[in-house]
Amino acid sequence: MAARRQVLERAAWALEQRLNADTSDHIGPELPCTCGAMAQYCGRHRKTFTSALGLLHLERAYYHCARCQSGFCPRDRALGLESFSLTPGYSLTAASYMAQDDIARMTGGEAVYSSNDLVGSLEKVTEDEGSYYTLSYSPSNRNFDGQLRQIRVRLEEGGYRLSYRRAYYGLSTQDVDVPAGDTLSASMKHGAPEGHQLVFMARVTPTGSPAPGTRNEMRDLEEAETGKVTTRPLKPIPLQLYAIGYTLPAEQLRPQSGAAPQFEMAAVVYDADGRLLNSVTNRTIETDSPASEQPASQKAFRMEPQLDAPLDARFMRLAVRDLRTDKIGSMETPLPLVPEK
Repeated sequence: MAARRQVLERAAWALEQRLNADTSDHIGPELPCTCGAMAQYCGRHRKTFTSALGLLHLERAYYHCARCQSGFCPRDRALGLESFSLTPGYSLTAASYMAQDDIARMTGGEAVYSSNDLVGSLEKVTEDEGSYYTLSYSPSNRNFDGQLRQIRVRLEEGGYRLSYRRAYYGLSTQDVDVPAGDTLSASMKHGAPEGHQLVFMARVTPTGSPAPGTRNEMRDLEEAETGKVTTRPLKPIPLQLYAIGYTLPAEQLRPQSGAAPQFEMAAVVYDADGRLLNSVTNRTIETDSPASEQPASQKAFRMEPQLDAPLDARFMRLAVRDLRTDKIGSMETPLPLVPEK
């Protein structure tokens, strides 16, 4: 960073010297003013501009009009600097930075720019965003008219800078693009925020070596990707089979109504571009048996589904949903995984 700053300072100094040595903007003793009178040359005036290279201290020919009592510099007009202290390039850069700051502030994130230290920037963001509180509420305004609604969080004690989402659109559940009866879909999107309403553990293990998919496996793969039933499955490609062991603490699924727990567990794999490649969903068999009939010693519920993943799969999304309360827990892990030894 220090070396980059020194290079920019030297470049700014060189540009400043070149522009100040050029006095061709002194066109003559007088120039027409916008009011119609003639403005008189009054020497060279100095002004500091902010550029993408740094500060520029420029000396420009200055003309003053006695009739309208205003002045102008021909070079400022030529360079688009007449009403600003920012060069056009830096104005665009500054506007971009301001837009990024606004987006980060409204979404609870942090804007990072003007730095070639990508690793350091990512480490800082990861450290800052790694610890947080999850707050939820149900809006009292039931008029879901699609308008932007503001969110404000306050602390009793001052001295803290809060980063949080500051607005949302008042949309009803009917306005959200989620398949009917499937609130799990939104949590299964690649890169979506992780759900923390349910806590669960998952052990993902590659099973065997990659092998060409069977006809049925390729048909399932295409249907998962396109959402359409096909009679002509894809050409066989190598697939890696993953065994997924879910463990869900039973205490979270003991409803006060006394009904037996019902839940589903899902897994989805995506490629590097976030394109869905395959998925699997398992759910408990619906029963009217009361929870009292469940073994009292049962401390956790477990499922062990399997999922075929193409070799270009780069992410696996895992989730658990309580079918009675609609509470969800989700997580995401990178692929591929190394087989255990």
